[in-house]
Amino acid sequence: MVIAMMVVTALTRGVSYSVNTSNKSKLYGIVGAVFFLISDSILAIDKFCAPIDNGKLYVMITYYVGQILIGASAWPDVLASCPHCSGVTKCLCGKKVKYN
Repeated sequence: MVIAMMVVTALTRGVSYSVNTSNKSKLYGIVGAVFFLISDSILAIDKFCAPIDNGKLYVMITYYVGQILIGASAWPDVLASCPHCSGVTKCLCGKKVKYN
């Protein structure tokens, strides 16, 4: 039950975050959340229902694909903060930044 609640929470948070972003970011966020849902579902089925052949492999693949897509959904927000990338000497977009 707890894992099911975590899965639903992850999906709804991913979708709700994606509502206020660009189309590409929205797509990455939603698809990433779905991959995360699949990962947790495989994990729950493998652990509590019936063992799945190569279940751990499927969990890790879907988990990392989901994490990469969720991270990619935030990338435009990082670039939008340019040129004020605090603490770096070169901005994420490649421009030189002078700090005092």
